[in-house]
Amino acid sequence: MKTPVEKKIEELINQLNLQDEISLKELKEIILNEKDGNKEFNYLISMFVSRVPDINRANEIAQIVSDAWNTFPHKSLGGLSPQEVIKNANES
Repeated sequence: MKTPVEKKIEELINQLNLQDEISLKELKEIILNEKDGNKEFNYLISMFVSRVPDINRANEIAQIVSDAWNTFPHKSLGGLSPQEVIKNANES
């Protein structure tokens, strides 16, 4: 079963006709294997946001991509997501 963030990303991919450029699986792999967080994050944001002329829609899209970045695991964080790292730190 897909998470709400996964569903939103797939909806964006379809709405913006990005099926030939990226899939949910590929996006998750980019996030998982990121080496320089800013480079990969900016790449993903620009891929999606560059497709819309409306700043309000661009902001919504940037928030969804940001949610995905913070929800999906990163190898650089030991296979945890940034949300999990913060949660674990707060529980310590």
